[in-house]
Amino acid sequence: MSKLFKLSMFLTSFYPLWLSIIIEDIISIYKEKYIKTEIISIISILFMSAIATFIVLKSLKVVESKSPDPGTYYIVSAQKIKGLTSEFLLAYILPFFAFDFTKLDSVILFLVYFLTLAFLCIRNDNIYANILLEIKGYHFYRCSLGENDQQEQEKPIQKTILSKRELDSKLGHLIEIYDWNEILTLDKITQEV
Repeated sequence: MSKLFKLSMFLTSFYPLWLSIIIEDIISIYKEKYIKTEIISIISILFMSAIATFIVLKSLKVVESKSPDPGTYYIVSAQKIKGLTSEFLLAYILPFFAFDFTKLDSVILFLVYFLTLAFLCIRNDNIYANILLEIKGYHFYRCSLGENDQQEQEKPIQKTILSKRELDSKLGHLIEIYDWNEILTLDKITQEV
């Protein structure tokens, strides 16, 4: 997984913050009639969001073409990972609303915290909480996978799988997966939905 993709995932996970800043800038334009910095802010956010969204969506489509043959396994157990996005919103995005984005010193402080968080998330492959993936209908699952359809596996493989299917209702079914990185795996059916 490239650093550009991880950065794009990180940036798209902050859609609620970017939308709030745009709304604040629009209100500032109407109230104060000083529009130069607000317009620059709005254009920058829209441009950055569009490019990051394109990179994420394109990457989801090319995983299959750049990956070796998918691994085929039986789903032994699957548990939907719930609450990641809401926990992320509360822990990481909500505190950023304390910054006044109409003041330069506050924007500089925001950038220090934001860039530090970006560095840590990208370095540690923390891409799980992403509102773009939620909007596109993806879900994360913790799965145990086996080589055969027997419920008793000698050593089931543990994977975090990104899928549009309800994997927790597919126990005993075959699944084809692509390893995206050492942490995340993509369900092949996701490519066809």
